Amino acid sequence: MTEAEKLHRISLRTKIPAVAAMIEKNNALDFNGALKFLYTSQLFKDLEDEKTKIWHFSNVLLYDLLMQEKLTSKIDYPDV
Repeated sequence: MTEAEKLHRISLRTKIPAVAAMIEKNNALDFNGALKFLYTSQLFKDLEDEKTKIWHFSNVLLYDLLMQEKLTSKIDYPDV
């Protein structure tokens, strides 16, 4: 496993619960519902793929992109 892959895995361990907590707070869902909301998204699939590098994005940006996806069925990733 490469160093980037290790960092990716570590990052996901903190980002997923943080984004789920934002979903829970802002969308009247319990934590399990928030996780399901996240896990069924394209953003989550992209987040799991280390090569996309979106795991570098802040938790707030990831949440905003997820809400964009849920509202419009598409994600416009910023160029960073």
